[in-house]
Amino acid sequence: MSSNKDEYQSHDQVIRPTIAKTFVKGLIAIGVFSLFLQVNSSNLVNYFIFVLISIALVFCYMGAKWSAKYTIGETALSIAPLFRAQKIIPYMEIEGLTVSQGILAKRFHCGSIYVQLVGKRKGSYVSFTGGMAETLRDVKNPAEIYERIASAMNPNSMF
Repeated sequence: MSSNKDEYQSHDQVIRPTIAKTFVKGLIAIGVFSLFLQVNSSNLVNYFIFVLISIALVFCYMGAKWSAKYTIGETALSIAPLFRAQKIIPYMEIEGLTVSQGILAKRFHCGSIYVQLVGKRKGSYVSFTGGMAETLRDVKNPAEIYERIASAMNPNSMF
């Protein structure tokens, strides 16, 4: 087996974001926006074109979102989003974890996990505590993923 960082052990867990919630949110946005349009028989074809283009854009966003890949390994967490470089975060550089689930996320059994990084590590954004952080967006069963990462961070625990 090569030492390429893209190759993982068979016991590593690879996760992709769920996109069903994204589709529903897109349809809700199109519906809300449509409420403000004056649709009548003379512009009905234009409205259908608008809806088709909007749905196509939602599908493009869903594809980009689904292409992200999160890998929970033995010694590190890997985050590989589309259009950005893969980040490998050793567990010793993780300061804390937080799970977030909104109303739709609970309905679709998904949620986001925020990974707070130690001060010296660069992240994608600044967290509420002022440190850097990364996000695993819309993962299925976030509580289970949280437990898996937490147990990998502390292998001596009784998870």
